[in-house]
Amino acid sequence: MYQKQIGLGLLGGAIIAIPLLYQIPGQFRTYTAQARLKARSEIARSQINIDEQTERDRIIARGKTADTLQKTGVLPTATKLKIRRYLDNAKRVGMTTKNLE
Repeated sequence: MYQKQIGLGLLGGAIIAIPLLYQIPGQFRTYTAQARLKARSEIARSQINIDEQTERDRIIARGKTADTLQKTGVLPTATKLKIRRYLDNAKRVGMTTKNLE
């Protein structure tokens, strides 16, 4: 009895829903592209932070070296001073020589 009205209602609902369903794959592509771009920018930002931290650690280690040299009274006679068995930085425990600039 109401089959024609139900069929027309479903047909109308399908006509309304089909354009929305066609947009979903495009939205997934856009979302994945944005997620990749965000991940790349986060990786680049973290790499910059790591580089800055490494530079800060290097500056601190050079400052400690300068303080130690000043306390011991050793004066560099050239632009580079080579110290053997230098273990000021915990990251460089295996190093046996160090060039100071």
